[in-house]
Amino acid sequence: MRKLAGILAILVISAILFIALNVSDASVKQPIQYNHKKHIDAGLTCLDCHTNAEEGAKATIPTLDNCMECHEEAITESKEEETLRNLAANGIVYPWRQITSLKEDVFFSHRRHVKLVGMDCSQCHGKMEEMEKPPQKVPIKMSMKFCINCHKKTKADTDCIACHR
Repeated sequence: MRKLAGILAILVISAILFIALNVSDASVKQPIQYNHKKHIDAGLTCLDCHTNAEEGAKATIPTLDNCMECHEEAITESKEEETLRNLAANGIVYPWRQITSLKEDVFFSHRRHVKLVGMDCSQCHGKMEEMEKPPQKVPIKMSMKFCINCHKKTKADTDCIACHR
């Protein structure tokens, strides 16, 4: 009976460790509560701020220079906008915290998906255009199953070497 209880305890602990190591539910709080909806409603697109998504493997995270193109002078009474201008005035690098990541062996090209295939950003990143605050968690969990399902649906290459290096 003790042996069975020991085996059961090991299985339960293993399951808990597996879940803890493989399911990230950690919340990330961004330093500025950026309102995607307000900016999209004003006529901006994802590519206005996340430059390089059409031409490079990685989309860039907006810099303060991007923000200052419109916000050098106050255009709202937002505390967040004031914080942006203060960071820029003091030469402080904007401390965005990345929430989306892929495993090291996965190669993902934004250019290939955005420019060549014409995918909409929301297919992988969720409906950011409706968000009034930055997401604290990844809106869509990108797993191998998620990608394979999309590749099958769109008749894209599903050969391992197409994405894994």
